[in-house]
Amino acid sequence: MNLTMWHELRRAFQWVDATPEARFAILEGEGKVFTAGIDLICCADMRYCSANAVFSIKEIDIGMTAEVGTLQRPPRLIGEGLTRELAYTAHKFDATEALHMRLVNRVFDSRETLQAGVHQIATTIAAPPLYLSGLPRK
Repeated sequence: MNLTMWHELRRAFQWVDATPEARFAILEGEGKVFTAGIDLICCADMRYCSANAVFSIKEIDIGMTAEVGTLQRPPRLIGEGLTRELAYTAHKFDATEALHMRLVNRVFDSRETLQAGVHQIATTIAAPPLYLSGLPRK
């Protein structure tokens, strides 16, 4: 994560906001580390992971205070006490625990099913409302 990445990310989401045809955006991580120290996963409207995902707030392990979103966003999702416990202990937790604490919406079996599932959800969100499609409302 560097300044160039942050500028590119901002431009991409500004484009999504300014483009009516863009009805959703998917931010996807690649490799072993999706984010290192900043919680992009937490600022998303919806969060999904594969079953092999592992989560942790690691700043305490290197003598830092968790900041820059770490202490602001998770409490809204998982509560103040659990956020503090994770920040103070650097406890590693798996996808099942992340789902249980409501950090993620859903866990998919593999990367492939994660991608397919998230694209299906995005397609559903992007579909025009029934009343605009000519179909009768239920």
